Amino acid sequence: MGWFNNQSNGRKAAMGVAGICCIALIIIFAAFALFPDKNTPLTNTNTTQPTQTTNTHTQTNSDVIVQVLTADNWTGNLAYNGDERSVQGTGNNKFDLGSNPGEVSVNFQKGTNDTNTLTVNLIQGGNTVKTQTTTADYGAVAVTSNF
Repeated sequence: MGWFNNQSNGRKAAMGVAGICCIALIIIFAAFALFPDKNTPLTNTNTTQPTQTTNTHTQTNSDVIVQVLTADNWTGNLAYNGDERSVQGTGNNKFDLGSNPGEVSVNFQKGTNDTNTLTVNLIQGGNTVKTQTTTADYGAVAVTSNF
């Protein structure tokens, strides 16, 4: 503190004001990062970018399939068998969760600001168990079921 005490009162005041301004800017940036504008679409912050399910087992008629139907790009989360993973893609896609995935919870969001349809189906044995659809700008759907 010896160096600081040797400074003039004007310089001390300037350093204090500069320090307060820096702290205020940090708080403002943090507030915008934590509370985004309601018009800002949700984005996938996961740094890994898997694009499609790759299973090592042969699909059976009793497998549970998550089907994504859209012309748009999308991001989503798949939670089943105690695991969760993020996925992304463009257009239609299917994810095979196997025959006994337990409680399945999936959510997907359109990556575009348009009224195109995004539909997510949970299918088991060729039958649609649950479905959700949105046409909203950056619309999101969530589907949950126990298998």
